Amino acid sequence: GLDSVVAPPCSFLSAVSMRVLALAAIGAALDRDDVGYELMFEDVLEEVDNVPLQVEGTIPSWLSGTFYLTGPGRWSLGGMNMTHTFDGFSKIHKWQFRDGAVSFSSKF
Repeated sequence: GLDSVVAPPCSFLSAVSMRVLALAAIGAALDRDDVGYELMFEDVLEEVDNVPLQVEGTIPSWLSGTFYLTGPGRWSLGGMNMTHTFDGFSKIHKWQFRDGAVSFSSKF
């Protein structure tokens, strides 16, 4: 089965991951469960297209297709900052599964 999929070597993913880990450590020290929530409101402007992902394990032979996930990716524009969770500009993330491989795209 699919054991895990490793994220592409993109600077925005590694930067967000490092912030999440740091905030989780701070949250553990402060005994808080909701640390990291504020990362949802940070702009992630980098776009990537069909970056091959490194897979640990195997992808089932029957798994073929595309998985889309939408969500906010930008919270500021032209000096204006969005202040409500429904106001962020949407970003589309795509995982493409084909022939035992998977690629990742992220675009506005």
